[in-house]
Amino acid sequence: MMKEFTENYKGGLADSCWAYAVGQVSQEVKDLMDVTKECLYIGIEKAVVGNRIGDIGAAIQEYAESRGYGVVRDLVGHGVGPTMHEEPMVPHYGRAGRGLRLKEGMVLTIEPMINTGTWEIDTDMETGWAHKTLDGGLSCQYEHQFVITKDGPVILTSQGEEGTY
Repeated sequence: MMKEFTENYKGGLADSCWAYAVGQVSQEVKDLMDVTKECLYIGIEKAVVGNRIGDIGAAIQEYAESRGYGVVRDLVGHGVGPTMHEEPMVPHYGRAGRGLRLKEGMVLTIEPMINTGTWEIDTDMETGWAHKTLDGGLSCQYEHQFVITKDGPVILTSQGEEGTY
């Protein structure tokens, strides 16, 4: 089960998504959850002043695909400011050294959606938010919102974890 958390407190926005295992789950599910969470933190590690958006996606894609997983292309991380889904968009795939250069003070989310099979998904056109994998495989997602500082990324949605990466 995945749960998206979005909060607006006095104009301050927070966006996070976390996957939870409910009951007994297979080793396949556990492995998918582990790799997806690792992808999240690998991406955050690349979110430093001077790097580029493509450095984040390339690192996530390389890690996930090296373990046999697909990285969803249709849904991406994003900037957060006065509104929730702002530029820059932060793909979880791509080429290192490409895209916008990261600057101190940027607030972003990284939210890789990792699949056991193909990266391709289908979106329910009625809601625009219900997604399923095209091949019927499993999918998992984790998300953190963070700010880029001169000392590295600081996670704002730590869910009880240490807030500084």
